Amino acid sequence: MRFGKTLANSIYPAWKDKYIEYEKLKKLLREEETSPQGRGGSDGSWTEKDEETFVHELIHVQLDKVHKHQVDTANELRDRTSACEGNLQKTVGPVGEDEEQKKQIASDTLKELDAISNEINELRKFSRVNYTGFLKAAKKHDRRRGQRFRVRPMLQVRLSQTPFNSEDYEPLLFRLSSMYTRARQILEGESEGRHESSVGVPPKDVYKAFRFWVHADNITEVKTYILRRLPVLLYNKQSQKIVDSSQQDPSITSIYFDSPSFQLYQTQVDGVDEAPSLRLQWSGQLTDQPEIVLNKKVVSEAAGSREIRVQLKQKYIIPFLKGEYKLEKQVQKLADRVGPESEQVKTLKSTIEEIQEFVHDKDLEPVLRAVYTRTAFQIPGDDRIRISLDADVALIREDALDADRPCRDPNDWHRDDIDKNRMEYPFTSIRTGEIARFEHAILEIKVKDTKYTRNNAWLADLMSSHLVTEAPKFSKFVHGVAELFEDYVNSFPFWLSELETDIRRDPQTAFEEEQDRQAQAAADELAVGSYMPSSSKPSTSIGKARFGSPRTHHASGSRKSVALSSSQLPAASLRHSDEQGEGEGATDGAHSSHIGLGSFLGFSNSRYAQRHRQGRGWEDAPVPPGVEVPRYWIKDQGKLKVEAKVWLANQRTFVKWQHIAILLATLSLGLFNAAGTHNAIARTLAVVYTCFAVFALMWGWGVYLWRTKLIKERSGKDFDNVIGPVVVSIGLAAALIVNFGLKYQAALERIEGSGRALPAAAATATSISSPRTQKRQLAQVRPGLPGSVHECGNDHRPPDERKIKLGKTLRTLSPLLPTILQPTTPLPPEIVSPTVTLHLFPSTHPHLPTVSGRVAYHAALWTAPVAWGSVPLVGNVKLHILSEKMVRTSWAGSGGGGGQGQEDGCADEQLVVKFQTEKRQQQHAGAGPAIFTPSTLPPEYSSSNNRNLSRLLGGDQPMLRLNPSEEFTGLFIFTFDGEGRIATHTIEHAEQGSGFDRASRVVTLTDWLLGKARARKEQEAAEQLPPGLMPGFAAAAAAAAATTTETPAMRVRNGNVKHE
Repeated sequence: MRFGKTLANSIYPAWKDKYIEYEKLKKLLREEETSPQGRGGSDGSWTEKDEETFVHELIHVQLDKVHKHQVDTANELRDRTSACEGNLQKTVGPVGEDEEQKKQIASDTLKELDAISNEINELRKFSRVNYTGFLKAAKKHDRRRGQRFRVRPMLQVRLSQTPFNSEDYEPLLFRLSSMYTRARQILEGESEGRHESSVGVPPKDVYKAFRFWVHADNITEVKTYILRRLPVLLYNKQSQKIVDSSQQDPSITSIYFDSPSFQLYQTQVDGVDEAPSLRLQWSGQLTDQPEIVLNKKVVSEAAGSREIRVQLKQKYIIPFLKGEYKLEKQVQKLADRVGPESEQVKTLKSTIEEIQEFVHDKDLEPVLRAVYTRTAFQIPGDDRIRISLDADVALIREDALDADRPCRDPNDWHRDDIDKNRMEYPFTSIRTGEIARFEHAILEIKVKDTKYTRNNAWLADLMSSHLVTEAPKFSKFVHGVAELFEDYVNSFPFWLSELETDIRRDPQTAFEEEQDRQAQAAADELAVGSYMPSSSKPSTSIGKARFGSPRTHHASGSRKSVALSSSQLPAASLRHSDEQGEGEGATDGAHSSHIGLGSFLGFSNSRYAQRHRQGRGWEDAPVPPGVEVPRYWIKDQGKLKVEAKVWLANQRTFVKWQHIAILLATLSLGLFNAAGTHNAIARTLAVVYTCFAVFALMWGWGVYLWRTKLIKERSGKDFDNVIGPVVVSIGLAAALIVNFGLKYQAALERIEGSGRALPAAAATATSISSPRTQKRQLAQVRPGLPGSVHECGNDHRPPDERKIKLGKTLRTLSPLLPTILQPTTPLPPEIVSPTVTLHLFPSTHPHLPTVSGRVAYHAALWTAPVAWGSVPLVGNVKLHILSEKMVRTSWAGSGGGGGQGQEDGCADEQLVVKFQTEKRQQQHAGAGPAIFTPSTLPPEYSSSNNRNLSRLLGGDQPMLRLNPSEEFTGLFIFTFDGEGRIATHTIEHAEQGSGFDRASRVVTLTDWLLGKARARKEQEAAEQLPPGLMPGFAAAAAAAAATTTETPAMRVRNGNVKHE
């Protein structure tokens, strides 16, 4: 089948745009043109520009497209796999807890795992077919355009730089296998105990195999390194294991069988389950009549590898392969020795029948010969470690596929020209194209995975060193077919591009790569083992694979690590054994595996931590009969010798804990003494700190005794314990946060209550004989000043509800002051008392009546601008607020009744607002002020109430005569009732510069709302007042009023106030 058709049949529909465009490359190559020079020639129509176009499309466009898709898809699959692991992590918990939810999670995860597995399979096919397509295109180019332009070497270099073909999916499949097992356990209701029983004793004769390439420069060093640990094992012609130092390394020959369509090769390259292989193998020269073994091997994911073999003589090989000879003599000899119905006779007959049927059904014939020199290392009688090093590897065609020029006689089973002439490496007589010499040696390490495997650290050092390069799936048969039968196959192994690069590495670089690989592998295995049963006990081994890492970075799997027993390995890890069916020198029934899996690591890698995770099964194991468990171990019977620095380190830690306890105790004691009897927060925190001090004291003492005991017992346990430092740190942080929160809340409450910080600006109205006496009495009623004993200044007094309500009233009133005289913005009723009274100009017009009630208050308030010649209902009476001040005084009745006293033990609050009207409208240019009186008021702005009130305010003329260019300046004096509402409102006329600002510097409205009493400024203001006068509204009103105006309540002259 041509590759174009193979590629079309292999396309995955979802990725159809990501494959190599093979037809496009053929068009660029202009394959339909016939070269005058024939095959391999080059005509003048193929120019350098054509060559540049083809090379750019092949090596840059197509290769980059395929590589990018492979990398992106592989990363996406890893992310999806990690997400599935996270979902299954949620199912870890006690049995019977949310079982339905666990089953739902397991069911959803199982579907996602099926999708991931399918995409992994498709991605492997995608990489393989595209890799083959690039090689096919390069080969077609080189054959078509001759020797002038060759693109194959350049392509090999680019393939090694973009290793989409060398991705190792086995670790990712292992993760999927672990999750499949967990999901099925949840859905099928299997318990962890059942899982434990299935992973008990490992099967007999189970091997883990690891393969590496060794550069020719490092072969001697590798041999000497192994010789220090294992002796060389030699084979004689009778296959008896003896040690003979004079004998050279034997030359081993293997002849592999396959069909004309290379079905067996394709199954091994594709990684098909139960991939079979068949070969003939002997040692030495064929003319020496060696023993020839016909070996069939099947690798299965479910049952591991199965191998059957029969021994043949040269003259019986052709009849046996044709099915004409069934080893009757051997069967009869065995039947005479053990009986015709014995199990051994039945097994031999079934083996012969199976091999002959396999050859007939698959139409197998010899296709490839592999010749190599093997050096084996093994302790005689001890097969736990077996190492072989194959050098001088030559792969030779042994086929008769070309009837015109067959490499082998079609009627014979081997090439006579090689065997009769006793050819040896390097086989210089073999024609080019029939032989491929492998430039590196092949190192294979087989380790029997038993419970009592000894420490093999030297093996781990060898496998992670710069001397070897890992090649876990390398096969001589697969490599030879890919090199010599390129025209007959459509798939190639992934390692071909790696052979184009130098496999030697710098020792330092190799060490750093190994460290990075171990760290990544540990993190990956933590993710896999997080939801596995906790009783899965790891045992020492060697191999561990880095999940999904390309082999080009020499970071994948069979190197220094810790691994699980073979019974815990998934069946997929047993597939690629003994060169995918080669099995050179393998023992009957032996199984091998390329992938060693690390144990599920914890947070500590110490010996004690690993032993602790494994449990105490070894210590609790029953002793043989007649043997008693010793009371004291031999290691503990000698005299205890501990270095002085160990004791001093323990004592130093204890002293540091005592230092912490003393500091905390000092802090708590000082805080408790400074708190006083009323600060409950500070006293509570002092008690908390004391508790932490006691805990630190006891913890330090306990840790000191505990560590002393471990030292005396020679214990291997870890000495660290983080509970104490964590408790103290978190406790202190929490106490500090609580302290800050409580203090912050208390500060907010003081600001909200705002009355606790007000200055005591009130004083009695009695006469004071001297300024010194006045200062002393003022200090007694002013909080915050030295010697003050007034109860209202106590910072610890609970909030006054009336002052809180008063604060809300002031916040509502303040923004309404500029438009208070406009009927469109009446004051809210919740801040106005039902019995509110309005006093208009009591200092200058005492004959004006007092208005009471909300309705009359608002009506009179809106009509008040008539007093200075403004129209009240036009809506343009807007005020400019000059100042807002709060005055606290116990002087009732001041200001013409403007200060109605409150029945409160503390001083009364009065709000004094100084305002000025904004510029009034003009009738025309140059005219005087537009004065509207009730008689000239337009009808739409007039009403009976307004006209009556206007007459009360002064008839048709303004009561206050102002210059045309002068604006009205006045005072609003508000007093408040017990609910914080406006009780009285007084409007006065104030002339600028009359001393109001100087006399009333008490507390601004903003400072009053924020509770900021300015005691120092009040004291200065009190000192500037005349003797006998206390600061308050009365002094402010008197200083602002005319100096000779008399009222029924008082007489004000030159700033002095007298009571009548």
